[in-house]
Amino acid sequence: MIQVNTNCLNADALNWAVAKSIGFLPAKLDKWKMANPDSAMNHSKHYVDQNGYHTRFDKLNFLDWSIGGPLCERQKISACFEPHFDETGVGFKPGVWKATILKSDGAVLTAIGATELEAKLRCLVLFNFGDFVRVPKELV
Repeated sequence: MIQVNTNCLNADALNWAVAKSIGFLPAKLDKWKMANPDSAMNHSKHYVDQNGYHTRFDKLNFLDWSIGGPLCERQKISACFEPHFDETGVGFKPGVWKATILKSDGAVLTAIGATELEAKLRCLVLFNFGDFVRVPKELV
């Protein structure tokens, strides 16, 4: 495991952190592997939800709007695009998406991303784990 700044999470590491933040944990498949050595389950990452149901990690693509979008909506995460002016003050440079979520104590947490969904998912991870999160180093 490696510690990563929440605003630096990308792709698989972000997907993993989101899965963990909503209650999915790495599956313990040692007994399954011993009983079924040729199973396809041995060749992909599997997770177990809070109710004990197995799911394939690659099926949990939160970076897909149809999966990540409703999750962010339920969490009441909002986002806006912040353009950056170029040196002349006339044109625009690529900007960033800024996502915010309100904590129960009134604190506002903010995360950034290249896309709206990336910013919102980072905000969700920030809400659950703080500025840094530990992810498997092979995902970074």
